[in-house]
Amino acid sequence: MKTFHLGDKFIGNSYADMINHTLGTMFKVYEESGVQLDEFELPGVIAWFVFMDGSTHGFAPDYLWENRLIGNIITEKLVSKNHTKVIQKDDREGQYPLRLAFELLDCKKNFYECRFVGAFALSHFLREDLTAREYAKVMDNFTLRSKGEFGKILNTKADFIKNMPIYATQIGDMGFSKNVMKLLKGHISTAGELLELGIEVPRTVADERRRKLYEHFKKPEEKTPSAPIAASEPLSDSPPAPVVVVGMSVAHAKYGEGKIIKVDEKYISVAFSIGEKPFVVPDSFEQGYLKVK
Repeated sequence: MKTFHLGDKFIGNSYADMINHTLGTMFKVYEESGVQLDEFELPGVIAWFVFMDGSTHGFAPDYLWENRLIGNIITEKLVSKNHTKVIQKDDREGQYPLRLAFELLDCKKNFYECRFVGAFALSHFLREDLTAREYAKVMDNFTLRSKGEFGKILNTKADFIKNMPIYATQIGDMGFSKNVMKLLKGHISTAGELLELGIEVPRTVADERRRKLYEHFKKPEEKTPSAPIAASEPLSDSPPAPVVVVGMSVAHAKYGEGKIIKVDEKYISVAFSIGEKPFVVPDSFEQGYLKVK
């Protein structure tokens, strides 16, 4: 068995090697961010290796993501222009809402590093198409059965959701149409199981399933301000994003000072001392990840 403690770090001479040192696997090559843990007796849970600093990462133009870790919450947002392929993939494979989260700290030639930041469960959807979501930390430490090992398991899948009643809602209470209930009944019974369900179904059924998941897991609405702010009056804590140009100096809380070396329609690349990092604009400035020097 292997126990991950908050802040534990793991290194390797490649991305796959870092994952192997972390989990005890034997990958020669690995390209995705999530490693399924079925072989560790945790079906439906993934070990998740991503940057959480507001930079953009992904393996294809339609799979570009932005993640950030603030306190006990991880926010994950698809930043690609086209969401179709991701939506279809999620419909087909399910959401993988339960995650052992490892923050990537460094990815350079012959040196990759990550740290364990906890066990997380999906808590809210931030977009109706389910391509932006929040994950809440449920445990700081987690004991995982080693690959091929038998014996007592100290942490199980149930530990992720035991304090999340939103997962226990019966699907019969979620307002599905009769036709969709006929399809789901007998296969799953709760909202948590619906999150994990991957099915090939007609578009109308997939759309209804997605809509009901959003309604159930959407973030509670913020309270309305007592005095409305005039449309022409800027918010004091939301300065306008700067006009970015190649050569501009910027600062990042973790990476320090850097220079913009590339500007596209929606992205910029910044050269820091540790290497080049991509960011979404204007979001990275508006959310405080980057500041003009």
